Amino acid sequence: MFISIDEFERISDIFAISAYFLFTGINAYRMFVHGRGHLQDVTAWLLVWWTILVFDKFIAYFFDHNTIDGAHAQTIYKCLANMVDMTCAVGCVMVAYTLSYVRRVTFLTVLTHASPYILCIISYLLTYDKLWMWVAFFWTIIYGLFYFFFFMSKFKAYTKRMKAAYSNDTSRNLDWL
Repeated sequence: MFISIDEFERISDIFAISAYFLFTGINAYRMFVHGRGHLQDVTAWLLVWWTILVFDKFIAYFFDHNTIDGAHAQTIYKCLANMVDMTCAVGCVMVAYTLSYVRRVTFLTVLTHASPYILCIISYLLTYDKLWMWVAFFWTIIYGLFYFFFFMSKFKAYTKRMKAAYSNDTSRNLDWL
């Protein structure tokens, strides 16, 4: 008894998604239980968000892409799922905020950074226009590049302060990042 290539791809996708779900879920739990500070808390919440985002891959399997309505619904859903996945950039910036000691991450900080994505998602749900997915995409590129260069300058300043203050800064060094 053989299975088709489509069925094999579907089974392997479900296996990979399940493994990712377990990896992020278990590590988020471990960080909450064994975390010793704000960085571990922020990273744990980021892993929780990534664990939740895994479910959008499972939902895509419920659409019957062989019918016209199912294919249309799947297209709408994929655009929405892509925009929601782009919000991971906010989580990565929050971890960088914590690492660089720029400020303490609060729910209001996360909400402020996520507001462009929320507006794009709401606009897409009201219009079903793919333009909003592209707006979110280009916003993610601009947002990511801006914060990349911003944090690179912060990390350099942090490294200078650590070298001036400590003779042995190996435990505080962020060069690995």
